[in-house]
Amino acid sequence: MSTPTPEIRVGLIGCGRIAGVHRRYLQTTPGVRIVGVCDMDLERARAFGAEAGAEEVCRDAADLLRLPLDAVHVLTPPSSHAETAIAALERGVHVLVEKPMATTAAAAERMQAAAVTAGRILSVDHNRLFDPVILQARQLVAAGAIGNLLSVEAYQGVNVQEGGPAAAPLAMWLNLGPHPLYLLRAFVGEIAEWQAVGGPMGELRAVLRGSQALGFLCFSPGATPYLNALTLRGTKATLHIDLNTMTLLRQRPRRLPSMLTKAALNIDQAAQLVASTVRTSWRVATRRMGTYPGIGAVIRGFHAAVQNQGEPPVSAADGRVVVDLLEQLWTRTHDARATVTRPRPTAPRPSSNGSTVLVTGASGFLGQHVLAALRERGHHVRAMVRFPRLSEEWQDVEEVVAALGDDASIAQALEGVDAVVHCAARVARSGNRADFFRDNVSGTSHLLAAAAAAGVKRFVHVSSIGVYGVPPKAKSITEQTPYDSHPERRGAYTWSKIEADRVVQEFARKGGLSSVILRPGILVGPGGPEFTARLCLGRLGSRVVIIGRRRARLPLCHVADAARAAALAVTARTTCTVYNLVDEGLTQEEWLRQRTAAGWAMRPVYVPPQLALIPAFALEVLTRLAGKSSPLSRYKIRRATESLSYDTARARLELDWKPLTGVRGVVASTEQEDRAVRRLLLTEPARTTDIAAPDYERSSS
Repeated sequence: MSTPTPEIRVGLIGCGRIAGVHRRYLQTTPGVRIVGVCDMDLERARAFGAEAGAEEVCRDAADLLRLPLDAVHVLTPPSSHAETAIAALERGVHVLVEKPMATTAAAAERMQAAAVTAGRILSVDHNRLFDPVILQARQLVAAGAIGNLLSVEAYQGVNVQEGGPAAAPLAMWLNLGPHPLYLLRAFVGEIAEWQAVGGPMGELRAVLRGSQALGFLCFSPGATPYLNALTLRGTKATLHIDLNTMTLLRQRPRRLPSMLTKAALNIDQAAQLVASTVRTSWRVATRRMGTYPGIGAVIRGFHAAVQNQGEPPVSAADGRVVVDLLEQLWTRTHDARATVTRPRPTAPRPSSNGSTVLVTGASGFLGQHVLAALRERGHHVRAMVRFPRLSEEWQDVEEVVAALGDDASIAQALEGVDAVVHCAARVARSGNRADFFRDNVSGTSHLLAAAAAAGVKRFVHVSSIGVYGVPPKAKSITEQTPYDSHPERRGAYTWSKIEADRVVQEFARKGGLSSVILRPGILVGPGGPEFTARLCLGRLGSRVVIIGRRRARLPLCHVADAARAAALAVTARTTCTVYNLVDEGLTQEEWLRQRTAAGWAMRPVYVPPQLALIPAFALEVLTRLAGKSSPLSRYKIRRATESLSYDTARARLELDWKPLTGVRGVVASTEQEDRAVRRLLLTEPARTTDIAAPDYERSSS
């Protein structure tokens, strides 16, 4: 009679987006039980722990490691991988760590040494190696189906908008660069030598000579669409793999007349694409393949190795080699210290008060205008951007390339700074609660701490009027109005802005930094969104569907007026103060009518709020049954269609602020004016993720 295999007790360190994928695969892996989870956001950890069926929920990894665990999955940001994994190994626990294994080769080497000393397994999640299309390609190569392998081209695109303001070029390289590198190694063998060149916006190209074939690497955070592909060229055939769509096409020579060959090639490729798409769709529909199938294979292989004392799917040595390549390629092609772009050669404009002001999110809609307002008032302006983007008209503005998630670049950006205007925020509709927490809450907290350490005297934080709740019988919102008591019902953005406000206020109350919080209305103006509504369902042809009344008043604020308030707040004699910034406003109908007169071609269709509540309720029920949150809730409809006014008396009195440009001047803005503004401020249009605006609700994706 065989002895039953002991159950593996697992802990998850980090409860972000990728942790959800690990949780789902662990819950379907026999002989494995999630015992505990931990995350710096304890509320998120509790919710995640409930879904995972975990017995223990912790804020600190040290507390989790005190539990009787057999293995942990390290799912934290890359900068903490080494410290966390080594601590677990020293406790005698097996470790599966997300890629990259570490941020430096030295740290990866320490991790590998700790695993050897502890006699425990250390494995890395190089999940693409086990995706079905990659396994199929490896089988074809091994069977000689493409002849002798000559070269492999790996292309890794990056969706910069999904990265949020915390994503620096180096951070994106560390996060996604491992994929093409370990795939290249799998096909071309050990890398003997390489040559590489870096370009703007984190672009990187490399040629690598492997023991079996040549490798070509393309890493592009700038190009669209965001491709993720692999091409294998052999003496008999070529394989084209799309890792986004999980399709594989084989291109073979045809012995046909020239005219027929071209047509046959296209027909063959089209037939293969249809067949591959149908096959992948069927496997997803029948649940034979889930999200990130390679992660599932890595998890099953890792825990099989733990149970049987065997070899993991990816060794620590393989992980270390990839980290070494990551580090060398980036260091040789992008000077690691060149995160700060020095002032342009033109002499800075003389400053009336000697203040140096750092503007985060400087390439965004509001950030651009804040630069202009500060320069108008004689400040020396330092624009913080993730990529060099300012045009030559701004030769007296210092440009710094940094990201909220990169402590080193932030420290350099803050050198000699007197004040910070924090406009950067994640406002895109993509991203989950963890993404918004990282960018809007944790990012603000880190920036505050770094600013205080650098001796910054004033911190101006751009918030949103969307953070307010609606007190009973109240029709006017003041700065004392409480926060929304159910922000989670309106989305992760509103929740994260409330939490960020609290971080700023708490930091100021403890004497950490003199701070001012600005809460502008819906920002409008040249260079901004041409369409604005409190709650928009989306577009249907030439019509735009709006939930609300046509005479509902929009809480608008011209972007130039908001920027001027930010400039005034830099030198204001108040601290830990909140200011509403809202113009007299227009009704929804007035706004759209005047925009139409200015050339806007869309026709509005209004849906009464009471009518929209019925399908919203049905959608809530369906999404709740599916274990997801509803994109359109009854609460969101009620909040977005409230008829409210906003008191700006405090800003008028203490900042000497009042709307000078005014929203009624916006409707006269022509497309030519919009283009002129963009040409002055940027070398390319601002991306949505750079805009720090209030949450005018949009439920469509």
